[in-house]
Amino acid sequence: MLWRRSAGRVPGRRYGFALRPAPVAEPALRALLAWAAVPPPDAQLARVAERISRTVVLQGVAGLRDGAYRLSDGRLTAHRLGPGLPARLEPGFGRPNGPDTGIALRHASVLYVHSADPGALVEEFGPAAPALAAQWCGWAAHGLCLAAAAHGLTARPARSYDEHHLQPLLGLDRKEVPVFMTVCGTPRYTGPLWDLRG
Repeated sequence: MLWRRSAGRVPGRRYGFALRPAPVAEPALRALLAWAAVPPPDAQLARVAERISRTVVLQGVAGLRDGAYRLSDGRLTAHRLGPGLPARLEPGFGRPNGPDTGIALRHASVLYVHSADPGALVEEFGPAAPALAAQWCGWAAHGLCLAAAAHGLTARPARSYDEHHLQPLLGLDRKEVPVFMTVCGTPRYTGPLWDLRG
């Protein structure tokens, strides 16, 4: 799985990522959620994880309705259902589509969004709170990347988006700020990857 990991290669001399619409089966979704839930190897990070909420946006996945779900204790609960949510989120991405940039958020199958109250995190964990939150989100994103590779999907951690654009579309409370997102989907590029096994 390590060498099959992909961030969704964009052809040519462009930045960003390329996905294509494709259904995702239930075993792939189950694997994504399970790998993202693996406990971190540090007690303090585990405490931070308890303070970070998870919203999962699905599109064309396992016969579930499209839209946003809240994830808690490994279970998805419908939160804000309806088609086309990834496309509505796409304009909030840091680098919009253009001649030198390709952003295919609209074709994503799974968006895994971490959110938190930054003020509450700093109050509980002090000045190290932003770094601790980033470490926890990175740990979960690593699991998502491994699960995606195992099922032929792309997983791309992302931080370049406008929180104020995402927040209302995801139905988050005013103090609940999106702090990290991982974009999962089917890569458009299907050619051979550079195998780094030595």
